[in-house]
Amino acid sequence: MIDEDLYKDQMKELNKEISEVKADLSRLERVSEEKKHQIELYEAYKKAIQEVDIDNLTNAVLKSIFYKIYVSYTKDSKGNKTPTLRFVYKFLDSTNDDIIISQYGDTDVNLRIFQSLYRYKNEEEINKTLAENGLSPL
Repeated sequence: MIDEDLYKDQMKELNKEISEVKADLSRLERVSEEKKHQIELYEAYKKAIQEVDIDNLTNAVLKSIFYKIYVSYTKDSKGNKTPTLRFVYKFLDSTNDDIIISQYGDTDVNLRIFQSLYRYKNEEEINKTLAENGLSPL
């Protein structure tokens, strides 16, 4: 037999631990469900991209792939205009800019750095450019 006060203190501690474990379990279940949801979205997105008929693009198809397309022009020394396109892709529930902002912060500098990365073909080149700009690798 133990003292009633000691019993109450131990029960409080055990109940607190039980509550914490239940909360952790609940968080893990939500993460698991969110992961399943994201995988379903990814599979649907991948299927939609694979089914795009490049020869017959419609406005609806473009809107399903891109959030925005920016067109700007630069002039060379002779005054000739050259168009520059910037694509903001839709990816799952966010855009490529949303992903950059969530990881590196909402600054024009970060967006410009990442916009320049779109032309690269491999992770090594991307990580090198990130390091040169003081950002951690992907």
